[in-house]
Amino acid sequence: EKSSNSWLSEFKKSPQGDPQLPGNGNMSDLTVRQKRALYRSKQRGWLELDVILGRWTTQNIGEILNGKRGTSQGRNILNTEEGMSQLEKILDAETPDLFKWVTRQAEPPEEIRGKVLV
Repeated sequence: EKSSNSWLSEFKKSPQGDPQLPGNGNMSDLTVRQKRALYRSKQRGWLELDVILGRWTTQNIGEILNGKRGTSQGRNILNTEEGMSQLEKILDAETPDLFKWVTRQAEPPEEIRGKVLV
C-alpha cells in the first residue's frame, strides 16, 4: 500500500514535468467525463494544487487505461460511478478548501469524504 506522502516523493523526482498517462495510456480511450475530470484537476489556478491533484488524477486514470489495480479491492475508484461522482464533488469545492484537505491542514466535510479523499 502506498504511503499518504507518495505523491510528494513522486513530485520530488520530477517537479517540473507533467506526467503523461502511464504505460500505453491513450486519451481517446477515456470517457468524456474522465477527460473533463482530468482537465479540471490540472487547471485549478493554483500551481501547487494543479500539480498535486493533476498528478493523482493522471496516475489513477492511467491505471484504468492500463488495467492495473488501483485499490486494495482490485478496482480503480475512478472507474466506478461512485468514484467519479466523488471526484466531481471534490473538483467543485473551493480551491483554498481543497488545498487544505489535500495537504491535511484541515479535515474535509463529511459529504466530501469517501474513497477518493480519505
